[in-house]
Amino acid sequence: MLHPSKIKSFSEIRNWVLETLINRLKSASESEHSVTVVFHFHYAMFCLLLVFMCFGERVKDEILSDILRVQRNRLLSISRFNILNFWPRVTRIFLRKRWEEFLKLRKDQEDVLLPLIRARKQVKESGLNNVKSVVSYVDTLLELELPEEKRKLSEDEMVTLCSEFLNAGADTTSTALQWIMANLVKYPDVQRRIV
Repeated sequence: MLHPSKIKSFSEIRNWVLETLINRLKSASESEHSVTVVFHFHYAMFCLLLVFMCFGERVKDEILSDILRVQRNRLLSISRFNILNFWPRVTRIFLRKRWEEFLKLRKDQEDVLLPLIRARKQVKESGLNNVKSVVSYVDTLLELELPEEKRKLSEDEMVTLCSEFLNAGADTTSTALQWIMANLVKYPDVQRRIV
């Protein structure tokens, strides 16, 4: 999916993401407030590009905000739950509230991501894929079979893998774009060549 040979299949969505990013930056720059470019990069990379690459379709803004909220909550609280890995039987008794909090976060994540996974599965099974040339990350997960156990991935495993895909891609891509913008500001001669 992330192989260079697949780059062309995402060209239409990359153009749409770029257009959306430029429009958001232009409209933000016209306001009287300063523009925080990082937020716009993160929105474009995470909410638009990575979510599309993961689920194979454009997602409504309400669902995007739910995905963003769930993923952010999960990332911000991950260090709180590290202790639960040590002696889970004991921590279930002594750290019951923390376990409940962890399970609630996981349920929230499943409530947001599972409908998207199931919708993609339904589209794939019905053969009504509206973007014929794009293979989403969920498509690859649906086809994946664990060789040792001779079984497909469970929905729970797919939620975990989709979450990892979204988290890993968002910050690295956004950070790369921030460095590019910083270098454009630092080296105006490069900026002139681009324009």
